Amino acid sequence: MNSLFLSTFFALAVICMVGAFSFDIRKEGENSYDFLLPISEQGLAIAPEQAKRKPQRHSFEETKHRIANEIYKILYDASNQENTMKMKRSEYDQKRQSLRKSNFDILAGGGLGK
Repeated sequence: MNSLFLSTFFALAVICMVGAFSFDIRKEGENSYDFLLPISEQGLAIAPEQAKRKPQRHSFEETKHRIANEIYKILYDASNQENTMKMKRSEYDQKRQSLRKSNFDILAGGGLGK
């Protein structure tokens, strides 16, 4: 019972502390700060009109161009990675073939000197 009370009290204290420190401060002017989250007298968090950001609207062509650029970046990275893997694989195959050839020479009686 005692541990349940302590854990509940601890959880409640953490929630209160997180709530107390969750206010974001945005600098409005040179020396003025505005709290974004505190509740006003009416019970609503209201930001000043000039501080509200309008959503940016992009034309369909801009959006299409941005999407195409991102797709090209993804494809370029994937193809570049694929080419790197192919090069590593061919180097590995060449080393393996060279080792196979030298082992055959040793087994055929050629020795290491040839």
